[in-house]
Order: sequence, then C-alpha cells, then structure tokens
Amino acid sequence: MAKYCSNCGTELKDDQDVCLNCGVAVKKENQSSDFFKDNDIDIVVLIVLAIIFLPAALIYVLYKMSKKKG
Repeated sequence: MAKYCSNCGTELKDDQDVCLNCGVAVKKENQSSDFFKDNDIDIVVLIVLAIIFLPAALIYVLYKMSKKKG
C-alpha cells in the first residue's frame, strides 16, 4: 500500500521517515492503537453487563434463601 506525505502529497517509500520533497517528518502508523480502542469498548460492555448481572444474581439468591426459611 502506497503512503503519501500529509503535507505535499508526494508518494513515499515504506522505509522513509522524512518526505524528500518538502522535508516534513512522516507519521508512523500505529496499528496497536486500533486494537486498544476495540478492547476498550469490549471492557466497557463487560463492566456494564457485570453491573446488571451481579445485582440480579444476588437478588435471585437472596429471594431463594428467604423462600426456604419461610
């Protein structure tokens, strides 16, 4: 996949750190940041589910225990 300078649009080689046309530093693509963004969403979903499920499970257990005693 071809890369292009964000300043002047010149096509860049994969190993270039600086654009040879205008001298602007080439930004490195950080592929791991997308991974962490996706994982952040998964963690939030898990926390929300836990906040909903744990109290419901506790109420269910307490209800069953009170039925056995009474």
